[in-house]
Amino acid sequence: MSFNMETCSTTLRNEGNSFYNQATQKGLRPWTVQDLLQKGIRLYQEALKAAKGDDETASACKNIAQSYRIMATTFDYESKSEVERWLFFLVEALEKFKVALQCGASCKSQLWLDSAEEGMNLCFESVIEVLGDKEASDKKIDMLRKLYEAAPTSILKGRCILERAVSTFKLGVKAYELEDFTKCLQYMSDCRAPLAEATKHDPLLSERVGDYQQRVFMHICICESVQKRKVADSLFRAHIFGEEVVNFDFVWDVIDMFKHAVILTREKDAEQEAISLSRMGKMFESVVKLPDKAKEYYKRSFQLALSLHPRTFNIKGWYQDCSSAVERYQQETYRREAEEAYKDKEKYLKELKPELDSLKEAFQNGGAALVRYLYKKYPPSNPSHTMVEPDGNLKKSLMVALKHYHPDKQTKDSDEKRFVLYEEITKLLLEKYEIMK
Repeated sequence: MSFNMETCSTTLRNEGNSFYNQATQKGLRPWTVQDLLQKGIRLYQEALKAAKGDDETASACKNIAQSYRIMATTFDYESKSEVERWLFFLVEALEKFKVALQCGASCKSQLWLDSAEEGMNLCFESVIEVLGDKEASDKKIDMLRKLYEAAPTSILKGRCILERAVSTFKLGVKAYELEDFTKCLQYMSDCRAPLAEATKHDPLLSERVGDYQQRVFMHICICESVQKRKVADSLFRAHIFGEEVVNFDFVWDVIDMFKHAVILTREKDAEQEAISLSRMGKMFESVVKLPDKAKEYYKRSFQLALSLHPRTFNIKGWYQDCSSAVERYQQETYRREAEEAYKDKEKYLKELKPELDSLKEAFQNGGAALVRYLYKKYPPSNPSHTMVEPDGNLKKSLMVALKHYHPDKQTKDSDEKRFVLYEEITKLLLEKYEIMK
């Protein structure tokens, strides 16, 4: 018995419908539904091949789409082993619904078109909801790319491409946290086009898109900074640090790279900024030989590291460089201040020599003699500070005298010379007190 192509397509679809109707009966096991639907889908696909014209093509595509949609319900999207198949069948259903609507637009009734559109929207909402909860991965991004192609409206395409951009961004952040800056830069660069396209499809997404564009820009700056710093590091090691004769034109080029790296991370990533600043400090210290400039960059690096407390960087080379340099500068400052203070003190010690000789003489005569001499010769400015009689209670008398004559206890209007005198008095009292312990 012979059939024309149109009759053949219709017959094949009718045969497929019998399997579809059996599969949609209640109470069937998932694997039974899957088997029946697979048989029906094979017939629908044959019907699609045999279709003549848009009407038969639209009908066959809708039948396949409905079968794929029912097939998806036989898988558990919350199961890791089944979610991929669940997604696959829904995306396949979307693609077939889209073709059905395109072909049926000029030849099908509005009721038929509404039914196809409703089925397509149900598929899309299910997929976008589950993909939104799914952890970011390259496979998820591929699925979203396929879903975007199948999305029926511009607004749904906007949602889909934004979700793809967000997933790509999350993969970039994960690479950033693992310090794989090359991979992070690749992912962040891949975010730019879909983010820009999302607002073209749906202007209402502009606020959310703008937020992600700022975050993407920040990560791109940081990654480019790290790459630039790594290039500068390699040039420093290969062409500067190991050379006997330094090419200073080349040195300034490397310094400019570090400066650019600092600018790219400023107010974006304090750690990366601190690393580049430390490198600049090292350049000015060991190559350019400008210690004041080196100090400036090392201090800024060290301050940024401190601002990231409670994080610590003690094992990082860049931090060891800047912290040891800052410690060196502090010690040099203390030494200079001590030298200056000693020069001033030395002048006062010469002027106070007769008084100090008298104090030492009293010291030689014993603790009690020293205490009595002090309160007689240098009575405390505070009238309530009176001497404790040293006879029989010398230890307490010395302790009270220490409080009364300590330089820190003197009035603000005391001159430098008087402070030096009281420092020497305190030394003598402490020596006597230590003997009493």
